[in-house]
Amino acid sequence: MRYKIDGLRNGIDVTTTPEGFKFVYEQFVKAVREKTELASLYGLVQASTFDNEKNLPADYIPSLLESYPPELIKAYLRGQFTNLTSGTVYHQFDRKLNNCEEVEQPGEPIYIGMDFNVGKMAGIVHVLRLGLPCAVTEIINAYDTPDMIRIIKERFWLYDGNDYRKVRGNLYLSRCFRGFQKIK
Repeated sequence: MRYKIDGLRNGIDVTTTPEGFKFVYEQFVKAVREKTELASLYGLVQASTFDNEKNLPADYIPSLLESYPPELIKAYLRGQFTNLTSGTVYHQFDRKLNNCEEVEQPGEPIYIGMDFNVGKMAGIVHVLRLGLPCAVTEIINAYDTPDMIRIIKERFWLYDGNDYRKVRGNLYLSRCFRGFQKIK
């Protein structure tokens, strides 16, 4: 729809989450900072989830604060531009505190934490040691779900396996890996 109203300037509105420092950041923040004359053309309204708190369930924000890492809190709750493409998965990893020298043994149950994407799937393979998960290897750069299934079947066909996929920050059980003896 095109409006022709006296005094109304041509424009566009963009609504997005502040993930990364790509187009919206480049155009509405960085370019305006570098060329102040653009400030009359580009405006930015950053909103926080806290600004909408009265319209949310009482436990919504506390549950996110409890379950999200600092980078996601900064982006999704505070509305601040944040790099979510590198270092966010392992940002709290301490090689001395969190390192595991264990290796998986044929026939033992394995647990695979998955990040389902198209083009860059990843999985972290865990075993239980003294009742605690221990990451023993990883699968990276699988193209898509069928490719990941192929890789898992090739590498871990002697194992009993469970897959847990990441969906919006929570773990859900995935039943897509036919061929494993036990999928809970």
